[in-house]
Amino acid sequence: MSASTVSDRQSLDVEGIGLDRHRPGRHRARLEPEGIAVWAIVANLQGTNGDVARTAFEYAISEDAVRRAIAYYDRNRELIDAFLLVSRAEFE
Repeated sequence: MSASTVSDRQSLDVEGIGLDRHRPGRHRARLEPEGIAVWAIVANLQGTNGDVARTAFEYAISEDAVRRAIAYYDRNRELIDAFLLVSRAEFE
């Protein structure tokens, strides 16, 4: 077993979070079964000053699903923040 596989398993230690089969990388993990990218939830939370209820409403998901995304983000903050930084830079 490779080190990256072990690392991926540790980072996916949040129930209801899975890797995107079509886009590799822990920064592209998704809520399951909702199918929404964790980075998208995080970006929305950043734009709403961390308003879990509003983010849940805007994505038509439960507040628990938003909290799952937050838990995953907390374990992979550097990767997701870097992805968001690069993504935002592309639009400037």
